[in-house]
Amino acid sequence: MIYNEYKREKLSALGLRITDGAGTAAGLPEIAVSAGVNYYESGCGSSGSDFKAVCGALSRHPREGFLLAAGFPGHDPLNTEKADAVFETQLKECGVSYFDFYAFEDVSEATVNGYLNFEYGVFDHLMKQRVDKRIRHLGLSTNGAAAPLKRFLDSYGQFMEFCRVKFDGRDNKDTSELLKRFMIPVFAEIPEFDESLVKSLKENPGISLIIANVKDAEQLNKYVEIFK
Repeated sequence: MIYNEYKREKLSALGLRITDGAGTAAGLPEIAVSAGVNYYESGCGSSGSDFKAVCGALSRHPREGFLLAAGFPGHDPLNTEKADAVFETQLKECGVSYFDFYAFEDVSEATVNGYLNFEYGVFDHLMKQRVDKRIRHLGLSTNGAAAPLKRFLDSYGQFMEFCRVKFDGRDNKDTSELLKRFMIPVFAEIPEFDESLVKSLKENPGISLIIANVKDAEQLNKYVEIFK
């Protein structure tokens, strides 16, 4: 497995997000751990992921041996009004006492107002969790337009440690330029297996991590082979 240096720790160049049912999900982390993958998206709070199976499988390994990621589900306006309760529930459901990576999920026109609303206090709450070391690295994810991303970064960019960006054929030029301006490392998420795209991103010095959405062992093994 290829590893990258990220804030003085070893980060596997390949990260994993499992997008299928519990039976499959429970077995894939074992394959990934054996291959040297140490970054895992729990998917807690998002659709299309079986986070309980993923976290259950990882719980059989020492906590310091893997990096677990989650995000604040700001797509539901009700969540922004109870940020503290949402975070506590996520920790409990994943069976951990801290998250290594935690993101403001999907910074877009639909979520940015809630994230920037001081009355809701989402930012203040998550920053407190970071100070208390219940979040080790705080960042964001974005799949939308550059305008709301710029609004978010103008307010909070100096505190962001990573940004997860979906590479699905959209033009990410404006997003990439904004993140470069704020010196925020890019984690590239690949929704579907595309060998040429993966190899291209792997050679891109501006990409710190490639997160693969994996549905089965055959697909996972294809990714692992690329990152040997």
